Amino acid sequence: MLDSNVDEYFPLKRRNSPYTYKIKISGLKKYFTEEQYTVNLWTADENFRACGESREFTFYKVAESIDSVGYVSRRNRDGQYLFFAEKEMPSYDWYHVLKVCDKRQYLIGEIKE
Repeated sequence: MLDSNVDEYFPLKRRNSPYTYKIKISGLKKYFTEEQYTVNLWTADENFRACGESREFTFYKVAESIDSVGYVSRRNRDGQYLFFAEKEMPSYDWYHVLKVCDKRQYLIGEIKE
C-alpha cells in the first residue's frame, strides 16, 4: 500500500514493483460471454461503504474451460495495473490508484452496461 506522504505521481516510479497488482476475475461461462468487460472498481470498508472514488478497468478474456472463464485487467500492453494507497491519487494510462480505508477492505466491481 502506498503511504499517504508519497508524491502524487509516485506510482510512475513503481511500474515493475511488488506494489502493482494485475486483477483476475473468474466466472461461470453461461453468464460471462463477452471477450472483454468494462468494470467500475472501488474499495469498501467492512460495512461496504466506499473508501474513495471508483476507477474504470477493462477486463480481457484470457482463459476458458467447460463451464468457466477467466479475465485479467492487463493483457500484454493493454489494460491497467492497480495500486492501493492511503489517499486519493491520480491515475494514468497504464495504472489506477484506489484509496483504501484501512488494512481490511473489500474490492468491489460493477460491470458497466
